[in-house]
Amino acid sequence: MQYTGNMVILECAVCHITFGITAETSAKLYESGEGFSCPNGHKNYFKKTIKDELEQKELEIKGQEKMIQEKNDHISDLIDEIHEYKWSGKTNVYSVFSQNTADKLYDQGIKFLEDLLGYTLEDIRSMEGIGPRRLDELRDALKDGNMTFYQHLFGKEDGMEV
Repeated sequence: MQYTGNMVILECAVCHITFGITAETSAKLYESGEGFSCPNGHKNYFKKTIKDELEQKELEIKGQEKMIQEKNDHISDLIDEIHEYKWSGKTNVYSVFSQNTADKLYDQGIKFLEDLLGYTLEDIRSMEGIGPRRLDELRDALKDGNMTFYQHLFGKEDGMEV
């Protein structure tokens, strides 16, 4: 039997026997860091070079830098939202509603209680996750702020209660 591919000649780190493996197998073992055995069964590993380790660390650092930048961007967005809330004189949905209801509203782009005035009752009813119980919670919160869904529809301070 004759082999015509490329072989890598290795020496066992334990018994010092010389043996060969294919270049393809050698590359896979080097990349994966998996151990391999010599013909006598001793476990061997490829040791990564300092250059390899530095390249790996560089990739890790770049990944961490990207993650930090994404977190910084998110924090900046949150700070902008806090400023918008603080200076708007509006009532944040999280300060009025349960966490679940506020999350559902926020997902719909409703950040402030006053934003609800831009929607009809049917608009609110059609939103995903807004059922009768949450609708009652919305209605009560609007009442507490002397507002109703109909206030938007009719432009009246004392709009009909729904």
